[in-house]
Amino acid sequence: LLFILSLISKINSWNSSIALIPTNQPFQNIVMMLIIGLVIGLIFTSFAFPVVNGFVHNMMNKSNAKLNYYGIINGASLGLLVIGILAFIGHFAPSLSPQWGNYSSTNNYLPFLGMSIETVLNFIKNTTIILLIFASINKLSNSWTNKKINILASILIIILGISFNLLLGNSTTILFNLISGLILGCVILILYILFYNRNLNWLIISVAVFSIMKLVKYIIISPVPSAILDGIFGIILISVISYWWYKIISKKINK
Repeated sequence: LLFILSLISKINSWNSSIALIPTNQPFQNIVMMLIIGLVIGLIFTSFAFPVVNGFVHNMMNKSNAKLNYYGIINGASLGLLVIGILAFIGHFAPSLSPQWGNYSSTNNYLPFLGMSIETVLNFIKNTTIILLIFASINKLSNSWTNKKINILASILIIILGISFNLLLGNSTTILFNLISGLILGCVILILYILFYNRNLNWLIISVAVFSIMKLVKYIIISPVPSAILDGIFGIILISVISYWWYKIISKKINK
């Protein structure tokens, strides 16, 4: 699935890739290097992320996943909670730059498969990385019972919160991003201790909600006519993948 989506994304956005080629070098050489790089990237992502997912599934304990629809509701609620906290933090130092529309999909062969495929790919990759981090913490801390590991894990989670907030760039002030990232890291730490620690499969739904809200924002502010179809397709795809992923993990661990 990851290979197919990545291949569709690369082919669909080929015009954008060609447009970024420097003109001070032979065109054919650059195109060949670009194709080789894309092939290597496709092979790496197609093999690396499934292997990591298999490793994560084996690390998760039976107590970490229960197959019920309350888990989906709880995971979605926690995802919305984090989004609400981010919005609340951003309210105190809003970005000084305007909300520009995203026109990148207009250069694609299929404009209605631009942001949707990209968001789905990011959802799969981000969820895999997050599951790996928290499953490793769970394993090393023996489900949050090892005090020494707990201290190191808490610091790591807070650092991850700061890093994530810096990547979002909600403010032009670095100091504010650091402080708000610290708050976000503490919130994630609390949510992990109270909820995710025993229900790692909820993380899939929480990240899915975050990705879906990104597409909702894209639909609202994008001036491109195909944005509605593009966003709806991405929302449906993420919903299906996250539900399937949630069921697969829960069933496998409960065997």
